[in-house]
Amino acid sequence: MKVLIIEDLDEVADQLSRSIVQKVPATIIVREKNLKNGPARLAETMPDAVVLDLYEDALGLADGYQTWSAIWQTRFCPIIFHTAHDKPSDPPLPENHPFVEFVKKGPGSDLAVAKLLESFVPHADALRAIAKQVDALIQHVLKDVAGFIWQAVANDRGPILARAVRRRIAAMMDEKEISDQSHPLAWEQYISPVISTDPLMGDLLRLRGEDAKDAATYRIVLTPSCDMVTAQGCKVEEIVAAKCLPIAAYLAAAKLPPGTKPRTIDEKLPSLLTRGHCEGIVPLPQFASIIPTMCASLRLLELIPLKLVGTPGSPDVKFDRVASIDSPFREQLAWCFMQVAGRPGIPDRNLELWVKDIQAALPPVQPAIAAQEKKQ
Repeated sequence: MKVLIIEDLDEVADQLSRSIVQKVPATIIVREKNLKNGPARLAETMPDAVVLDLYEDALGLADGYQTWSAIWQTRFCPIIFHTAHDKPSDPPLPENHPFVEFVKKGPGSDLAVAKLLESFVPHADALRAIAKQVDALIQHVLKDVAGFIWQAVANDRGPILARAVRRRIAAMMDEKEISDQSHPLAWEQYISPVISTDPLMGDLLRLRGEDAKDAATYRIVLTPSCDMVTAQGCKVEEIVAAKCLPIAAYLAAAKLPPGTKPRTIDEKLPSLLTRGHCEGIVPLPQFASIIPTMCASLRLLELIPLKLVGTPGSPDVKFDRVASIDSPFREQLAWCFMQVAGRPGIPDRNLELWVKDIQAALPPVQPAIAAQEKKQ
Protein backbone atom coordinates (compact mmCIF):
# COMPACT_ATOMS: atom_id res chain seq x y z
CA MET A 1 0.00 0.00 0.00
CA LYS A 2 1.33 3.41 -0.98
CA VAL A 3 0.74 6.03 1.73
CA LEU A 4 1.23 9.77 1.24
CA ILE A 5 2.09 11.58 4.49
CA ILE A 6 1.55 15.35 4.28
CA GLU A 7 3.15 16.76 7.45
CA ASP A 8 5.30 19.88 7.97
CA LEU A 9 7.12 18.61 11.09
CA ASP A 10 9.93 16.14 10.31
CA GLU A 11 9.87 14.48 13.73
CA VAL A 12 6.13 13.76 13.42
CA ALA A 13 6.50 12.43 9.86
CA ASP A 14 9.45 10.25 10.98
CA GLN A 15 7.46 8.70 13.81
CA LEU A 16 4.43 8.12 11.57
CA SER A 17 6.61 6.42 8.94
CA ARG A 18 8.23 4.08 11.48
CA SER A 19 4.92 3.08 13.06
CA ILE A 20 3.18 2.53 9.73
CA VAL A 21 5.95 0.34 8.29
CA GLN A 22 6.04 -1.72 11.50
CA LYS A 23 2.29 -2.30 11.33
CA VAL A 24 2.04 -2.75 7.54
CA PRO A 25 5.53 -3.89 6.42
CA ALA A 26 4.92 -3.68 2.65
CA THR A 27 3.89 -0.02 2.80
CA ILE A 28 5.57 2.50 0.50
CA ILE A 29 5.87 5.87 2.25
CA VAL A 30 5.82 9.12 0.27
CA ARG A 31 6.32 12.31 2.27
CA GLU A 32 5.44 15.92 1.56
CA LYS A 33 6.54 18.65 3.96
CA ASN A 34 4.86 21.64 2.28
CA LEU A 35 1.11 21.44 2.87
CA LYS A 36 0.48 23.71 -0.12
CA ASN A 37 1.96 21.04 -2.41
CA GLY A 38 -0.53 18.43 -1.20
CA PRO A 39 -2.89 18.47 -4.23
CA ALA A 40 0.03 18.27 -6.68
CA ARG A 41 1.65 15.39 -4.78
CA LEU A 42 -1.70 13.64 -4.62
CA ALA A 43 -2.04 13.76 -8.42
CA GLU A 44 1.61 12.81 -8.94
CA THR A 45 1.82 9.82 -6.60
CA MET A 46 -1.75 8.41 -6.81
CA PRO A 47 -1.57 7.02 -3.24
CA ASP A 48 -3.76 4.29 -1.78
CA ALA A 49 -4.24 6.36 1.40
CA VAL A 50 -3.32 9.79 2.77
CA VAL A 51 -2.30 10.91 6.25
CA LEU A 52 -2.97 14.64 6.31
CA ASP A 53 -2.06 17.46 8.66
CA LEU A 54 -4.27 20.51 8.24
CA TYR A 55 -2.17 23.35 9.68
CA GLU A 56 1.38 24.60 9.22
CA ASP A 57 2.50 24.60 12.85
CA ALA A 58 4.97 27.46 12.39
CA LEU A 59 2.60 29.74 10.49
CA GLY A 60 -0.82 28.53 11.66
CA LEU A 61 -2.08 28.36 8.05
CA ALA A 62 -4.75 25.79 7.15
CA ASP A 63 -3.09 24.77 3.87
CA GLY A 64 -4.12 21.13 4.34
CA TYR A 65 -7.70 22.04 3.48
CA GLN A 66 -6.76 22.27 -0.21
CA THR A 67 -5.68 18.63 -0.18
CA TRP A 68 -8.83 17.52 1.65
CA SER A 69 -10.96 19.34 -0.92
CA ALA A 70 -9.03 17.70 -3.78
CA ILE A 71 -9.47 14.24 -2.26
CA TRP A 72 -13.18 14.64 -1.56
CA GLN A 73 -14.15 16.36 -4.83
CA THR A 74 -11.77 15.00 -7.49
CA ARG A 75 -9.96 11.76 -6.57
CA PHE A 76 -11.14 10.02 -3.46
CA CYS A 77 -8.92 7.68 -1.49
CA PRO A 78 -8.93 6.68 2.20
CA ILE A 79 -7.72 9.57 4.35
CA ILE A 80 -6.72 10.00 7.98
CA PHE A 81 -6.59 13.51 9.39
CA HIS A 82 -3.69 13.67 11.85
CA THR A 83 -3.82 17.11 13.37
CA ALA A 84 -3.81 18.94 16.68
CA HIS A 85 -6.70 21.11 15.50
CA ASP A 86 -10.44 20.59 15.01
CA LYS A 87 -12.06 18.51 12.31
CA PRO A 88 -12.27 20.13 8.86
CA SER A 89 -15.44 22.03 7.99
CA ASP A 90 -15.01 22.75 4.27
CA PRO A 91 -15.99 20.29 2.98
CA PRO A 92 -17.28 18.94 6.30
CA LEU A 93 -16.25 15.51 7.47
CA PRO A 94 -18.89 12.93 6.40
CA GLU A 95 -20.55 11.07 9.23
CA ASN A 96 -19.70 7.38 9.74
CA HIS A 97 -17.60 7.14 6.57
CA PRO A 98 -15.35 4.08 6.97
CA PHE A 99 -12.48 5.60 4.96
CA VAL A 100 -12.45 9.13 6.38
CA GLU A 101 -10.93 9.08 9.87
CA PHE A 102 -9.77 11.72 12.34
CA VAL A 103 -6.93 11.20 14.83
CA LYS A 104 -5.94 13.97 17.24
CA LYS A 105 -2.18 14.46 17.50
CA GLY A 106 -0.74 13.35 20.79
CA PRO A 107 1.03 10.48 22.58
CA GLY A 108 0.33 7.24 20.71
CA SER A 109 -1.52 8.92 17.85
CA ASP A 110 1.03 7.51 15.37
CA LEU A 111 0.07 3.98 16.46
CA ALA A 112 -3.63 4.79 16.02
CA VAL A 113 -2.91 6.01 12.48
CA ALA A 114 -0.93 2.85 11.68
CA LYS A 115 -3.75 0.64 12.96
CA LEU A 116 -6.30 2.43 10.79
CA LEU A 117 -4.08 2.12 7.73
CA GLU A 118 -3.76 -1.61 8.38
CA SER A 119 -7.56 -1.86 8.20
CA PHE A 120 -7.49 -0.04 4.83
CA VAL A 121 -5.26 -2.66 3.17
CA PRO A 122 -8.04 -4.94 1.81
CA HIS A 123 -9.85 -1.90 0.42
CA ALA A 124 -6.66 -0.66 -1.28
CA ASP A 125 -6.01 -4.11 -2.76
CA ALA A 126 -9.54 -4.28 -4.17
CA LEU A 127 -9.32 -0.79 -5.69
CA ARG A 128 -6.01 -1.59 -7.39
CA ALA A 129 -7.48 -4.80 -8.84
CA ILE A 130 -10.53 -2.96 -10.16
CA ALA A 131 -8.40 -0.16 -11.64
CA LYS A 132 -6.21 -2.72 -13.39
CA GLN A 133 -9.27 -4.56 -14.73
CA VAL A 134 -10.94 -1.38 -16.00
CA ASP A 135 -7.73 -0.15 -17.64
CA ALA A 136 -7.29 -3.49 -19.43
CA LEU A 137 -10.91 -3.33 -20.62
CA ILE A 138 -10.46 0.22 -21.94
CA GLN A 139 -7.41 -0.80 -23.98
CA HIS A 140 -9.21 -3.88 -25.32
CA VAL A 141 -12.31 -1.86 -26.27
CA LEU A 142 -10.29 0.89 -27.94
CA LYS A 143 -8.53 -1.73 -30.05
CA ASP A 144 -11.87 -3.22 -31.16
CA VAL A 145 -13.93 -0.06 -31.58
CA ALA A 146 -11.61 2.80 -32.61
CA GLY A 147 -10.88 1.43 -36.10
CA PHE A 148 -14.54 0.84 -36.85
CA ILE A 149 -15.54 4.35 -35.71
CA TRP A 150 -12.74 5.88 -37.78
CA GLN A 151 -13.95 4.12 -40.92
CA ALA A 152 -17.69 4.60 -40.35
CA VAL A 153 -17.73 8.26 -39.21
CA ALA A 154 -16.18 11.21 -40.98
CA ASN A 155 -16.78 14.01 -38.46
CA ASP A 156 -17.10 14.41 -34.69
CA ARG A 157 -15.44 11.07 -34.07
CA GLY A 158 -14.41 11.86 -30.48
CA PRO A 159 -17.87 11.99 -28.83
CA ILE A 160 -19.08 9.00 -30.86
CA LEU A 161 -16.02 6.97 -29.90
CA ALA A 162 -16.49 7.92 -26.23
CA ARG A 163 -20.13 6.77 -26.26
CA ALA A 164 -19.29 3.50 -28.01
CA VAL A 165 -16.44 2.79 -25.60
CA ARG A 166 -18.59 3.51 -22.53
CA ARG A 167 -21.39 1.22 -23.73
CA ARG A 168 -19.00 -1.60 -24.59
CA ILE A 169 -17.11 -1.34 -21.29
CA ALA A 170 -20.39 -1.48 -19.34
CA ALA A 171 -21.53 -4.51 -21.37
CA MET A 172 -18.21 -6.31 -20.92
CA MET A 173 -18.20 -5.67 -17.17
CA ASP A 174 -21.69 -7.17 -16.94
CA GLU A 175 -20.61 -10.13 -19.07
CA LYS A 176 -17.60 -10.74 -16.84
CA GLU A 177 -19.85 -10.80 -13.79
CA ILE A 178 -22.10 -13.39 -15.45
CA SER A 179 -19.17 -15.51 -16.65
CA ASP A 180 -17.67 -15.46 -13.14
CA GLN A 181 -20.91 -17.07 -11.94
CA SER A 182 -20.92 -14.72 -9.00
CA HIS A 183 -23.97 -14.30 -6.79
CA PRO A 184 -24.49 -10.57 -6.17
CA LEU A 185 -25.84 -9.52 -2.82
CA ALA A 186 -29.45 -8.35 -2.81
CA TRP A 187 -28.55 -4.71 -2.14
CA GLU A 188 -26.32 -4.58 -5.22
CA GLN A 189 -29.47 -3.79 -7.21
CA TYR A 190 -29.20 -0.23 -5.86
CA ILE A 191 -27.17 2.63 -7.29
CA SER A 192 -26.53 5.01 -4.42
CA PRO A 193 -25.94 7.92 -4.52
CA VAL A 194 -27.99 8.34 -7.68
CA ILE A 195 -26.08 9.28 -10.82
CA SER A 196 -28.86 10.40 -13.18
CA THR A 197 -29.81 14.08 -13.32
CA ASP A 198 -33.51 13.31 -13.69
CA PRO A 199 -35.65 10.92 -11.65
CA LEU A 200 -35.92 7.36 -12.97
CA MET A 201 -38.55 4.69 -12.71
CA GLY A 202 -37.47 2.67 -9.68
CA ASP A 203 -35.90 5.55 -7.76
CA LEU A 204 -36.24 5.30 -4.00
CA LEU A 205 -37.39 8.56 -2.41
CA ARG A 206 -37.18 9.47 1.25
CA LEU A 207 -39.01 12.26 3.07
CA ARG A 208 -36.37 14.83 3.91
CA GLY A 209 -35.55 15.15 7.59
CA GLU A 210 -37.39 11.96 8.59
CA ASP A 211 -36.07 8.79 10.22
CA ALA A 212 -34.05 6.82 7.66
CA LYS A 213 -34.95 3.57 9.45
CA ASP A 214 -38.72 4.10 9.09
CA ALA A 215 -40.15 2.37 6.00
CA ALA A 216 -43.11 4.77 5.98
CA THR A 217 -40.81 7.67 4.99
CA TYR A 218 -39.94 6.00 1.65
CA ARG A 219 -41.61 5.98 -1.77
CA ILE A 220 -40.61 4.21 -4.99
CA VAL A 221 -41.13 5.94 -8.36
CA LEU A 222 -43.40 4.12 -10.85
CA THR A 223 -43.68 6.79 -13.56
CA PRO A 224 -41.76 5.86 -16.77
CA SER A 225 -38.29 7.44 -16.86
CA CYS A 226 -38.85 8.99 -20.30
CA ASP A 227 -41.69 11.14 -18.95
CA MET A 228 -39.41 12.84 -16.40
CA VAL A 229 -36.53 13.99 -18.66
CA THR A 230 -36.13 17.74 -18.17
CA ALA A 231 -33.97 18.25 -21.28
CA GLN A 232 -36.87 17.14 -23.48
CA GLY A 233 -39.51 18.92 -21.44
CA CYS A 234 -41.14 16.87 -18.72
CA LYS A 235 -44.35 15.19 -19.84
CA VAL A 236 -45.69 15.09 -16.29
CA GLU A 237 -45.99 17.52 -13.40
CA GLU A 238 -46.69 14.76 -10.88
CA ILE A 239 -45.15 11.33 -10.56
CA VAL A 240 -46.79 8.12 -9.39
CA ALA A 241 -45.03 6.55 -6.42
CA ALA A 242 -45.68 3.43 -4.35
CA LYS A 243 -45.68 3.75 -0.57
CA CYS A 244 -43.26 1.62 1.41
CA LEU A 245 -44.14 -0.58 4.38
CA PRO A 246 -42.31 -2.66 6.99
CA ILE A 247 -41.17 -6.03 5.64
CA ALA A 248 -43.83 -7.73 7.80
CA ALA A 249 -46.42 -6.64 5.20
CA TYR A 250 -44.62 -8.68 2.54
CA LEU A 251 -44.35 -11.72 4.78
CA ALA A 252 -48.07 -11.51 5.55
CA ALA A 253 -48.86 -11.35 1.82
CA ALA A 254 -46.59 -14.38 1.34
CA LYS A 255 -48.64 -16.29 3.97
CA LEU A 256 -45.74 -16.15 6.43
CA PRO A 257 -47.25 -14.12 9.30
CA PRO A 258 -45.61 -13.41 12.67
CA GLY A 259 -45.05 -16.64 14.55
CA THR A 260 -44.12 -18.64 11.45
CA LYS A 261 -41.31 -21.06 12.23
CA PRO A 262 -37.89 -19.88 10.95
CA ARG A 263 -37.45 -23.22 9.16
CA THR A 264 -40.67 -22.66 7.22
CA ILE A 265 -39.52 -19.16 6.21
CA ASP A 266 -36.12 -20.55 5.12
CA GLU A 267 -37.86 -23.15 2.95
CA LYS A 268 -40.54 -21.00 1.31
CA LEU A 269 -39.10 -17.49 1.08
CA PRO A 270 -36.31 -18.03 -1.54
CA SER A 271 -38.74 -19.11 -4.26
CA LEU A 272 -41.16 -16.31 -3.34
CA LEU A 273 -38.42 -13.66 -3.61
CA THR A 274 -37.77 -14.63 -7.24
CA ARG A 275 -41.36 -13.82 -8.25
CA GLY A 276 -40.95 -10.07 -7.98
CA HIS A 277 -44.06 -9.50 -5.86
CA CYS A 278 -46.60 -11.21 -3.61
CA GLU A 279 -50.14 -9.86 -3.83
CA GLY A 280 -48.78 -6.59 -5.24
CA ILE A 281 -46.12 -6.12 -2.56
CA VAL A 282 -42.47 -5.90 -3.66
CA PRO A 283 -39.64 -6.75 -1.22
CA LEU A 284 -36.75 -4.27 -0.97
CA PRO A 285 -33.39 -5.30 0.56
CA GLN A 286 -31.47 -3.37 3.18
CA PHE A 287 -28.55 -1.22 2.04
CA ALA A 288 -26.13 -0.34 4.85
CA SER A 289 -27.54 2.51 6.94
CA ILE A 290 -29.18 4.16 3.92
CA ILE A 291 -32.17 1.87 3.24
CA PRO A 292 -33.87 -0.45 5.75
CA THR A 293 -35.27 -3.90 4.97
CA MET A 294 -38.79 -3.08 3.78
CA CYS A 295 -41.31 -3.52 0.97
CA ALA A 296 -43.43 -1.38 -1.37
CA SER A 297 -47.13 -1.78 -2.08
CA LEU A 298 -48.01 -1.38 -5.76
CA ARG A 299 -51.61 -0.70 -4.68
CA LEU A 300 -50.88 2.08 -2.15
CA LEU A 301 -50.02 4.89 -4.55
CA GLU A 302 -49.31 8.59 -4.12
CA LEU A 303 -49.04 11.48 -6.58
CA ILE A 304 -45.98 13.62 -5.83
CA PRO A 305 -45.26 16.95 -7.59
CA LEU A 306 -42.07 16.48 -9.59
CA LYS A 307 -40.72 19.82 -8.37
CA LEU A 308 -40.67 18.44 -4.81
CA VAL A 309 -38.24 15.64 -5.73
CA GLY A 310 -34.48 16.26 -5.67
CA THR A 311 -31.16 14.94 -4.45
CA PRO A 312 -29.74 15.40 -0.94
CA GLY A 313 -28.62 19.02 -0.64
CA SER A 314 -30.88 20.45 -3.35
CA PRO A 315 -33.10 23.26 -1.99
CA ASP A 316 -36.87 23.40 -1.58
CA VAL A 317 -37.70 19.72 -2.05
CA LYS A 318 -39.79 17.36 0.04
CA PHE A 319 -38.28 14.06 -1.12
CA ASP A 320 -34.63 13.10 -1.64
CA ARG A 321 -33.64 10.52 -4.25
CA VAL A 322 -31.51 8.22 -2.10
CA ALA A 323 -31.02 5.34 -4.56
CA SER A 324 -31.91 4.05 -8.02
CA ILE A 325 -32.89 0.45 -8.67
CA ASP A 326 -30.62 -0.74 -11.48
CA SER A 327 -31.45 -2.95 -14.47
CA PRO A 328 -32.78 -5.62 -14.77
CA PHE A 329 -34.49 -5.09 -11.40
CA ARG A 330 -36.00 -1.80 -12.62
CA GLU A 331 -37.65 -3.63 -15.51
CA GLN A 332 -38.86 -6.35 -13.15
CA LEU A 333 -40.50 -3.68 -10.99
CA ALA A 334 -42.19 -2.17 -14.07
CA TRP A 335 -43.49 -5.60 -15.07
CA CYS A 336 -44.84 -6.24 -11.56
CA PHE A 337 -46.66 -2.89 -11.63
CA MET A 338 -48.20 -3.73 -15.02
CA GLN A 339 -49.40 -7.05 -13.65
CA VAL A 340 -50.97 -5.43 -10.60
CA ALA A 341 -52.36 -2.19 -12.04
CA GLY A 342 -53.01 -3.25 -15.63
CA ARG A 343 -54.92 -6.48 -15.16
CA PRO A 344 -58.58 -6.43 -16.27
CA GLY A 345 -61.29 -6.70 -13.66
CA ILE A 346 -62.83 -10.18 -13.40
CA PRO A 347 -66.37 -10.55 -12.01
CA ASP A 348 -67.10 -13.10 -9.31
CA ARG A 349 -68.29 -16.47 -10.62
CA ASN A 350 -69.42 -19.83 -9.27
CA LEU A 351 -66.11 -21.65 -9.53
CA GLU A 352 -67.36 -24.81 -7.82
CA LEU A 353 -69.82 -25.55 -10.63
CA TRP A 354 -67.17 -24.71 -13.21
CA VAL A 355 -64.79 -27.23 -11.62
CA LYS A 356 -67.53 -29.90 -11.76
CA ASP A 357 -68.14 -29.15 -15.45
CA ILE A 358 -64.43 -29.55 -16.21
CA GLN A 359 -64.26 -32.82 -14.31
CA ALA A 360 -67.33 -34.10 -16.18
CA ALA A 361 -65.65 -33.32 -19.49
CA LEU A 362 -62.62 -35.47 -18.69
CA PRO A 363 -62.40 -38.99 -20.15
CA PRO A 364 -63.27 -41.76 -17.67
CA VAL A 365 -60.39 -43.01 -15.54
CA GLN A 366 -59.24 -46.55 -16.34
CA PRO A 367 -59.89 -49.02 -13.43
CA ALA A 368 -56.21 -49.99 -13.14
CA ILE A 369 -55.16 -46.33 -12.90
CA ALA A 370 -57.90 -45.60 -10.36
CA ALA A 371 -56.76 -48.52 -8.19
CA GLN A 372 -53.15 -47.33 -8.35
CA GLU A 373 -54.12 -43.77 -7.38
CA LYS A 374 -56.21 -45.07 -4.47
CA LYS A 375 -53.29 -47.17 -3.29
CA GLN A 376 -50.95 -44.14 -3.39
